[in-house]
Amino acid sequence: MPSILMKSVLSLTGLAAGFGAILAYASRVFIVHRDPRVEQIVGVLPGANCGACGFAGCQGFAEAVVKGTASEDSFCPPGGNETMVKIAEIKGKWQSFQRDRADVQEAIRGRGSFSLLSYLEAVTREIGIDQRIQYIKPVTFPEGEGKLRPEGIEISLDGINMEQMVNFLYRIEYSGKLLHVKRIKILRASKEKTSLLKVTLQVNTYNPV
Repeated sequence: MPSILMKSVLSLTGLAAGFGAILAYASRVFIVHRDPRVEQIVGVLPGANCGACGFAGCQGFAEAVVKGTASEDSFCPPGGNETMVKIAEIKGKWQSFQRDRADVQEAIRGRGSFSLLSYLEAVTREIGIDQRIQYIKPVTFPEGEGKLRPEGIEISLDGINMEQMVNFLYRIEYSGKLLHVKRIKILRASKEKTSLLKVTLQVNTYNPV
């Protein structure tokens, strides 16, 4: 049974890392004032600036592709098909990200008035581990310029069992509230000769500015 629960923990931790990466990327893009796709496309072009594509150099071609003013037949002769495939991949990844960003925005709107601290306190009470809280405190982030503001809470629980830990992590990762475990540390509980655990973790989310 412990091995099954541990696999669940590892799975949740993997999801946390993946979801955390999506949120971090979303936050960066929200503060970008210039479309990052232009630089990405320029980066895969050969840099010949020959104008054979019909535009004023590689920069002009990249900007046209991003703005949608380049036709489907637009082609970079020096770069050939390999370069055009790379450009198509950049466009595809951006479209995928746009869908993810729309999902993030919808989830944030759906939360209404949300407090990460209050949510975590409520979950510990529901699971019955609120008396095991050693401390719970906010995490400080540097000032940003984007439309999303990061929020983080660090919480330490001493004397919980494996099932309670998995339940707590599940309620975070599958809350539907854009929460993710940024980092987690699992030790044996403070009391000697016990199978209980001491778990310290940081939970992050994003809020509109």
